Formats: sequence, C-alpha cells, structure tokens
Amino acid sequence: MRISREKYCIVTKSYPLKFIQNGEGCDDIEEVYLKSKEDCEHELNTFDEPEKFQIIKVNVTYEF
Repeated sequence: MRISREKYCIVTKSYPLKFIQNGEGCDDIEEVYLKSKEDCEHELNTFDEPEKFQIIKVNVTYEF
C-alpha cells in the first residue's frame, strides 16, 4: 500500500538551501516539521525579510 501527501516547508532563496524551523536555519530536512501551505504562508508573513525565503512543496510517500 502507498500513501502520498503534499507538505510544505520554508527555505532560503540562496544556495545552499537552509530549511527554516522556528525561525532558525537547518541543513537537514529530516529535522524540519513539514506543514500545510497555508501554515507556511502565515509563518512567512511574520518574517522581517520574507523576500529572502520561499515555500517549497515536499512530496511525502509512505509505503508498507
């Protein structure tokens, strides 16, 4: 059986990408809490310089 979901996270626009978790940069996507697009948009609107960041889609697939 396979279950797939679209989740989102906030990352920097500059490379190498940093995943943003609680306002802090992180290199490892496994340490990042994936959210809905709406939650990411709401969080991004609270940033001082939101133009330096972007929201990306992450496809999560569970297979068992």
